[in-house]
Amino acid sequence: MITWYCWRWHIEQLFAILKQRGLDIVQPLYAFLGVWIINSLEHSKHLLNVFVYGTLKPGECNYADCAPWVVAATPAWTRGELYALPLGYPALTEGDRRVEGVLLQLRAAAALEQLDALEDYDPARSPAENEYERRYTPIFAPTGAALGRAWAYWMTRARIEAAGGQWLPSGYWSAVSKPASE
Repeated sequence: MITWYCWRWHIEQLFAILKQRGLDIVQPLYAFLGVWIINSLEHSKHLLNVFVYGTLKPGECNYADCAPWVVAATPAWTRGELYALPLGYPALTEGDRRVEGVLLQLRAAAALEQLDALEDYDPARSPAENEYERRYTPIFAPTGAALGRAWAYWMTRARIEAAGGQWLPSGYWSAVSKPASE
């Protein structure tokens, strides 16, 4: 840490000398660094984590909407309750049960905008106007080990009841297969 402060002091001294000689590079340097940082973040290895439990899982009908951005897909679960909606997709709501899904690691934040549109979620709208609410949610490995947090789409229990949702005690939904335990 001390070395960093020494380097900073030397750089500040260099900037001061250059400014005294009529060459102020601080503002252009800050502008360059700002652009460089923004570009680095856009093309960085930072991954966006999204927990999916329905049509966005690999093999389900909407997976193709996020597949171009998927770097990794890992079996995972979160706490809540899962309901099958008559419309052909599930909804996650508050609860203490295990809800099975997949943790998708996406390489672009732009993917989140596309997923938001698919899930009828717009952060600028009121919660009552959105079908789902996107929340940062604790996620766990099948073993129970914490994997951190990921974005997940949640629906209010009132909206689920109004849609005629059927509770899935297994915590698993698929349009193409049944859980291994059945």
